[in-house]
Amino acid sequence: AVSFSDILINAAERTAVAYEVLGLDPDATATVTFTDSGGNSVIGAGGFADLSSLADGAITVSVSATDLAGNTTAGTGAAITLDTSADADANLAVSFSDILINAAERTAVAFEVTGLDGDALATVTFTDINGTTVVVPGSAGTADLTGLVDGAIIVSVSATDTAGNTTGGTGASVTLD
Repeated sequence: AVSFSDILINAAERTAVAYEVLGLDPDATATVTFTDSGGNSVIGAGGFADLSSLADGAITVSVSATDLAGNTTAGTGAAITLDTSADADANLAVSFSDILINAAERTAVAFEVTGLDGDALATVTFTDINGTTVVVPGSAGTADLTGLVDGAIIVSVSATDTAGNTTGGTGASVTLD
């Protein structure tokens, strides 16, 4: 069997995924193979595997062992998941139904984050020309921009998923007037 201390592999971990082969006879050698849903595979070496060439999603782990007498056996490993992005299809963005915000609207500026992975949380940041910011967690909602000065407002979005991946995205700029 193959065991892992971490079964949710993020972008930072994917080049050196640690594993341990359990139940191996002292005179046996093992080959551990990692395969993605598209059939692409890599072979681990020395208790580590580089999964950077595999697609995100479920990774099947298999092991085969051979001892000095030529006996062979096969086994499986714990299911692991490769999740290397908090951004679905590299298109994380913030959109608005209205980009020219008047005094009556500035307490509830509606926004929506698109391109967010299902397991990710977004944070939207609004920054005025003086560098004052309003930070709003969430993928949809409203922002109270009363603390910002009139003019162009720069909007940015960041996302973090359960695997610990973080990414940034763009937003249409809005104008307070």
